[in-house]
Amino acid sequence: MSGRLRAVYLADTMADLRNIEGLTDAFDVTFLAPQFMGERATNYWPPVAPVNRVWLGGGRVGFMLRAAAWLRAHRAEIDIVYVLDETTAALAAVCARRLGGPPVILQVARPTVEYVRCKAGHEPRWRNKGRELLATALVAVNETLADGIGAVSEYCAAQSRRHNREVRFIPFYGVDTEVFSPRWSKTEARAMLDLPAAGPIVMLRSRIAPEKDPETFVRAIALLRTEGRTICATYMGGELAEFAEVTDRLGVEVIARKPADFEEIPVWYVAADVDVQTSRAEGLGISPLEALACLTPVVVTDVGGLREVVDGGRVGELVPLGDPVALAGAIAMLLDDPDRAAAQAAQGRRWVQERFGRQPTFTAWTAFGTDLARRQKASRRRPQGSSRRRILFVDHETRLSGGQRDLVDLLGALAEHGSPVEAHVVLPGEGPLADALRAAGATVHFAAMDHELLATSRWELARSPAASIRRGAGLVRAAHAIRAVARQVRPDLIHSNSMKAHVLAIPAARTVRAPLVWHVRDVLEAGWLKRGFVSAGRIGADRVICISHAAAESFTDTPLASRLRVVPNGIAPRPFDAEAQAAARAALAQGDGPGVGIVGQLAWWKGQDVFVEAAALISAQRPGTCFAIVGDCLFPQNEGEFVESTRRRAEVLGLTNLRWTGPMEPIEPVMAALDVCVHASRLPEPFGRVIVEAMAQGTPVVTTTAGAGAELVPPEAGAVVEAGDPSRLAAAVLGLLDDNDPARAPAARRAAARYGLDATAAGVRAVWDDLLGEAGTPA
Repeated sequence: MSGRLRAVYLADTMADLRNIEGLTDAFDVTFLAPQFMGERATNYWPPVAPVNRVWLGGGRVGFMLRAAAWLRAHRAEIDIVYVLDETTAALAAVCARRLGGPPVILQVARPTVEYVRCKAGHEPRWRNKGRELLATALVAVNETLADGIGAVSEYCAAQSRRHNREVRFIPFYGVDTEVFSPRWSKTEARAMLDLPAAGPIVMLRSRIAPEKDPETFVRAIALLRTEGRTICATYMGGELAEFAEVTDRLGVEVIARKPADFEEIPVWYVAADVDVQTSRAEGLGISPLEALACLTPVVVTDVGGLREVVDGGRVGELVPLGDPVALAGAIAMLLDDPDRAAAQAAQGRRWVQERFGRQPTFTAWTAFGTDLARRQKASRRRPQGSSRRRILFVDHETRLSGGQRDLVDLLGALAEHGSPVEAHVVLPGEGPLADALRAAGATVHFAAMDHELLATSRWELARSPAASIRRGAGLVRAAHAIRAVARQVRPDLIHSNSMKAHVLAIPAARTVRAPLVWHVRDVLEAGWLKRGFVSAGRIGADRVICISHAAAESFTDTPLASRLRVVPNGIAPRPFDAEAQAAARAALAQGDGPGVGIVGQLAWWKGQDVFVEAAALISAQRPGTCFAIVGDCLFPQNEGEFVESTRRRAEVLGLTNLRWTGPMEPIEPVMAALDVCVHASRLPEPFGRVIVEAMAQGTPVVTTTAGAGAELVPPEAGAVVEAGDPSRLAAAVLGLLDDNDPARAPAARRAAARYGLDATAAGVRAVWDDLLGEAGTPA
């Protein structure tokens, strides 16, 4: 296929224009809608990008029939159909699909059946029950027959996976964090809207519909005022008459307005001190996401996808359904504790940027359509006589973390050196990893994996066998989904890339009778988890690649010893200029003094607390030294308290020269900007990618004796100290800062050069050759 693909966006209810505009980057888009809706078919028409419009006549049923006929008649001109919702318009699309029409993606923005149930009490019971039965049937049929489903939240995705395997979590249209940002002060925003300049403002932005719950919001405001609080309550929305009926009935004064235009909406968020979303059912909840992007704290009802909006309560407050007392208490707590509110909002803006950003969302939607369209048109058969090996890689991550970067680099090295590999990768969902893999030339597939399973760290599993039992059902479902992908791909070999993936890939390998290679990037401590892992490996793993001798030592005394191969990771540093290094140095807040940093995920075993203690000792001798902790907490449910306690300890020690930067990309100028890189792992490190990345920039490294660090850092390139000892760590750093040996940087670069991608790719190919032979079939 060449040129731009052609997409149809089909809706028989009001569609947000941003959904349509987001597709125009990759597709020539036709918007297909009922004539009776006219301009009401979308918000904010016309779009910036060109979109062809086709209006079809008839009522809802007539439109459905005409849409099905139109799609089939134009099937040669259409590559993919996106359908808003999963009821009548979806039925038209899937019927056309069954008659030879184009592939269909459903955009599931709400839990449809739950929304229908919320209408109970608003219409006769018999009618509501009839609507519920019809909606249940339509959802089941349409989701089963669709080629793919994009669900607005993991909550909706879990429901859709009951009927369809090809389900991806993709926020509806994302949040434009440049538009929704704190571009004004609260004083300026309130003046622009003619709102009170003083006193707290609590805002509700919502439609007025049966699935919403404005009454709980109004009752909570009444309770707060009964306590003597002078609160200005605002409602921003379109159904002013319906909202006035609620406030008049309860006798509560609320300023209710419809925004003048789209540009005014972020001003309302900035003006408010707290944004509230009360619902009885919810697919996701865009309003609190926009509020967080504007640094406004939020309180939401604990229903549907709203829990995901606030990351389970990490970046906002959760309250029970229909509980005005709890809602009033949460609002009061945020108003009375501005530090907590500000911290939540700051974390929330980062959360929105990372998970719900506008451009990544559009990219995910277009990638989904492109994948299905190309899959439809391209034959899955290999040309007869082809020597290209078809390898299916399996990973449980969506983020671009250390082991996942290694996988992307490996694929790039294989492609660069002409290895005959057709790479397919199965992941749990869209994200930075999927984007990077596609850029490396891989075909990406998705297999549903439970969010709780993905969020459970191996440390939690090692501490509690019961945690593994609780995740058992999720493991079975995920393994079944991966097996289905393997049947579709028919690989010559399966290569798993993460701890969870190693176990999940076993049924797939046995089903398609392909060898299974475990690429082990962890060090397992003795215990039940290691015993279970080894037992699984005896059954399922044909070879075990370990990324260091330290990692291999975990298995040398086990039945897997004969299957072990050590292939160290390789890196290929990306070039950067002096401007990028200066920007990194500024971000690290180094100034003119030396900079010492620790880079990696924030976790107890990584030793950021040891680094903080050492930083205090170093500061006492070198007051001008600046320190940075670079990275993010990947498992906040397990490590969140550790991170907070380490922050508090840094404050107690008076480390005003310590900067918590969060993750930084690209990493090369960051490493070059540091004078010393610290790697303080207190538990055995399987490799230590950041060590090699630092040495590649000529930056000396202080690492610990735990794991592979001592393998990587020769004496001339840094120092190795006992793990968990701040005084020895501080002494080693000071020794390097005092050392002006010009040979140190070239020695570090030579040490890093031992870990090139060419050697890694050759080592992995050798393992595959051992299993497949030269012909590319199992030996």
